[in-house]
Amino acid sequence: MRKPTKQSNPLGTSKFSKLVRKLSTRAAVAIVITTKTEKPEVLLIKRAIRDGDPWSGDIAFPGGKQQTEDRNTCQTALRELFEETGITPTNTTPTYRLPDKLTRLHHAPLPMTISPWIFETDSPQTAKLNHESTDFLWLPLAEFLREDAQSTLKWKTRLGTFTMPTLEVDEHRIWGITLSIIHGMIKNKELFDKYFADPKK
Repeated sequence: MRKPTKQSNPLGTSKFSKLVRKLSTRAAVAIVITTKTEKPEVLLIKRAIRDGDPWSGDIAFPGGKQQTEDRNTCQTALRELFEETGITPTNTTPTYRLPDKLTRLHHAPLPMTISPWIFETDSPQTAKLNHESTDFLWLPLAEFLREDAQSTLKWKTRLGTFTMPTLEVDEHRIWGITLSIIHGMIKNKELFDKYFADPKK
């Protein structure tokens, strides 16, 4: 399994950064990618609409907060994947750990640290969703390279209004942390060649 280099880790290695990571809420997401389909596909879920949930109704990777029984964030990702979708990937050993992402919690002074883990599975599986999600889809990763699917939205926050990139596929809008993680994968040559590049070219 490859790990992010120090240069690619947005949290850095300073004492302050380590303290932020230690004190912040820890979470993880599972990026499950098919390996025996014509083109690699990734599993995404549509989160249920819930009051107080900042990601309510968003398209996202399965994932959630680390629990005390989790040995590490990799186990968190696998546990949340199974709880939310009933899916266990063909290979439960992660193939890659992407750099941690920071996101602000609306009710807490410290941010949440999200660890993205990539797992491979042979082919798409039917998800058995729990109450946290309302739909799921297996999306070819090549869709994220379509220029005609790229768009933006205005995101209003207490700090101002920001223009955020989005991907519009059918009736689905993908943005925020999920799209940011995908963009990070695209910028990684090893992952781009393996999951996004057209093998016929």
